[in-house]
Amino acid sequence: MLSNVVQMLTQGVTFLGGVLVVFGLINLGMTIKDGMQGGGGQLAGAIAMIVGGAIVCGAAIYFGSLDTSWSGAAATMTNTIYVDAAPASWTADASSFHLIA
Repeated sequence: MLSNVVQMLTQGVTFLGGVLVVFGLINLGMTIKDGMQGGGGQLAGAIAMIVGGAIVCGAAIYFGSLDTSWSGAAATMTNTIYVDAAPASWTADASSFHLIA
């Protein structure tokens, strides 16, 4: 179950990182087309968006490669405790119990 969650999160985050890269490339293309009228600030923003998207994609791929095999064993393992009846030698009468309020 945990591996399914990790796989779905990895796919979603990878998609979002890819979207950042694509929008960064579009922003870079528009900045270059306009002749960099923003004084380099728009160019730096576009490059930062591309690099940020690549970092998000890389982190998602790393997150998806983590080992989650330990969770399957823990989810299927059950502990069964058997409790026998108390021996007859363990007797208590009502006078040995005191309620302290």
